[in-house]
Amino acid sequence: MINPFCLTLRFMRETTWTTQRIFTIALVVYVITAMFSLGYHHRDEHFQIMEFASCKLGLGHDNDLPWEYHFQMRPALQPAMVVVLYRFLGLFGANHPFFIAFLLRLFSALLSLYAIRLIIDLYQSRFKHERTRFWFLILSFFIWFSVYNNVRFSSENWAGNLFVIGFALMMKAKRPVKIWTYLLVGALFGLSFVIRYQSAFLILGFGVWLLVRRKDPFGKLVLMAMSFFAMFGLGVLIDRWYYGNWVLTTWNYLKWNILADRVSGFGVEPWYYYMTQTFLDAIPPFSLLYVVGFLWLIFKRPKSAITWTLIPFLAVHFLIGHKETRFMFPILGFMPVGIAYFLDWVLDKYGVDFTEKNIWAKWFKKLFWVSNVLLLVVVMFRPANNTMWRHFKMYRVIHKPAIMYFEETSPFGESLPYRFYMRPNIETLPYDIVDTILPDPNRQVFIGTTDKKMVKKYLDSGAASLIYQSHPEWIKRFNFNGWADRTTFYYVLEINNPDDK
Repeated sequence: MINPFCLTLRFMRETTWTTQRIFTIALVVYVITAMFSLGYHHRDEHFQIMEFASCKLGLGHDNDLPWEYHFQMRPALQPAMVVVLYRFLGLFGANHPFFIAFLLRLFSALLSLYAIRLIIDLYQSRFKHERTRFWFLILSFFIWFSVYNNVRFSSENWAGNLFVIGFALMMKAKRPVKIWTYLLVGALFGLSFVIRYQSAFLILGFGVWLLVRRKDPFGKLVLMAMSFFAMFGLGVLIDRWYYGNWVLTTWNYLKWNILADRVSGFGVEPWYYYMTQTFLDAIPPFSLLYVVGFLWLIFKRPKSAITWTLIPFLAVHFLIGHKETRFMFPILGFMPVGIAYFLDWVLDKYGVDFTEKNIWAKWFKKLFWVSNVLLLVVVMFRPANNTMWRHFKMYRVIHKPAIMYFEETSPFGESLPYRFYMRPNIETLPYDIVDTILPDPNRQVFIGTTDKKMVKKYLDSGAASLIYQSHPEWIKRFNFNGWADRTTFYYVLEINNPDDK
């Protein structure tokens, strides 16, 4: 099997590879990433989806949930998906929480691949140069941070993909567009909105473009809107089932986050934050290509459907004080289009061999792909959240009622517990309330600590077994600039029970 590294090193040459073969390679990459990308990118991905579901499943309690639950301002569609999957797999005794999380990442990856394939089919033939078309293909599938995001069961990823699918289906449809297409696209847009309310600005921009620029029949756009509101109504019913009372989470979100400006309590950034932070986060100087791609698309193709779609979305996010780069994840599907249009212009202006003859362009190109491949390999095999390995290992070793003594931080969560990944019947206590921790014949006993001396005492005496450590001991040998001295090493021990021997 040809791996992505070999593939991307050949990007400067003409190729006979078909889109289908590259799609197959992408499928392998995404499945591997879904397997290893344990955890979440942002806490919202876990606590407002998985923990919301765990509460409904009876695995947790509402007092373990974030404040958004008590203000009833988060949609319940994604938690409902988790609940349905959990209960369905429970019929076969397969409702292992880590297996469920993997399946959700796998579904997310497949949805992303479908959205990417539609965008490729829609735009690839519009580029003049064969080289641009190939680069567009590779960029669409293999940008490292897109792969990382595309396996996330997050509102940003799902809302963005559902919108992109609806956008592509409408743009690909032959004129006159059939009524069922408007109904289907409206439903996709409605689901995108129900999952993440900010997608309303993408839908607004594209809807205005259909009406003003493409001049679609107003009556058919009304049908699309009706289908949109049908999905919105479905979201209201799901929220009613989840919260136990009639609630309009859309209004509560607007009321508390925007009108009451609670969102600003999480930090306020300047209007240009998304451009500068993207440049810093996506590995400069190569990240400049991502920023330029979007700006090129907006300013050089002002009449395009993508530009009309992006403008309202970007304008609102630039105006709102609280900003995070993940808020831009719903529009990642359009990024390769902007980059490809920019590269097509470069080849037009400076010649098709510009990236071979110009020494700066040649080295930028090579280093760009080498760094992307290296980062892609890291993304494929690294967990999204390192602490999730701790939860995974504890879930595997706990097989009966247990008690966990901890120093300052519980290994099941610093503030809110990870109930979704916890075995039932686990008690947690700070270990300074007892002088000596002894085995219990009726339950397993664990210690979570950062105290290396305590770990050594229990291991040397044979009183406990090490089941988890946050970093391998050998890594301390590479204590460059004293980083290991400033790093907290976390350990989890299980007290050995003589009765089990």
